[in-house]
Amino acid sequence: MSVVCILTARKNSKGYPGKNLLEVKGKKLFEWVALEASKSKLIDKFFVNTDSFEIMTKLSELGWNAIPRPEKLAGDKALSEDVFIQSLEWLNENDSSEIHMLVLLMANSPTFTFNEIDKAINILRNYPTYDSAVTVSRYNMWSPVRARRIRADGLLEPFVPLSCFGKMDQFTSGRDSQGDVWFADMGFSVVRAKNLQDIKSGQLPQRWMGQNIYPICHEGGLDLDYPYQVGQIEWWIDNQLKNNGGKSKS
Repeated sequence: MSVVCILTARKNSKGYPGKNLLEVKGKKLFEWVALEASKSKLIDKFFVNTDSFEIMTKLSELGWNAIPRPEKLAGDKALSEDVFIQSLEWLNENDSSEIHMLVLLMANSPTFTFNEIDKAINILRNYPTYDSAVTVSRYNMWSPVRARRIRADGLLEPFVPLSCFGKMDQFTSGRDSQGDVWFADMGFSVVRAKNLQDIKSGQLPQRWMGQNIYPICHEGGLDLDYPYQVGQIEWWIDNQLKNNGGKSKS
């Protein structure tokens, strides 16, 4: 059962220019991702889908292969799922391996360990009805019950009508009062190849995860999109790595 890793790493970013090449604690952000994934004992091949010569060159030194990214998928409107699909199609045309699983990584999301990747792969091997296993983090402070939007008159209202969440008298201002709230933090997604081949059947908004999604739970994971998140990435590298079975990312 072939397992292939695909790292997506776009050169430019409109929201946070150059984020994938940002240096954090002595390494570029994409390097943290690639170096940790490379330690996996269960991944057979490693590929990077990028339009960045610098990223492609560095990862080739680490033994990664390149998937050329077409111009139409290098802009701000390109979706991650489109890049994943293009990657699988390219591999099916250019690589002789029969791919069963893919480990999907993003260059701005270093908050995972290789042990977690191997755990996720084994879970899918042992539970054939599961479509994917993905990293999630608990952010009870961002519960949808607490979310607001600004109306046309400039005042706040619930982002989603509270009646959608059940009995109104059970809501309180307590952060944990609605139970744990888990977000896919984009550390990694281990998915079956069929998820990308039938993308429309997947659960929104990350359809590549399919329908039956197993959570790999940890704390404080995120994909970096804003400068204020750099401190959290540094905290994760310093603290969470030790608690999740990794000894060093170097």
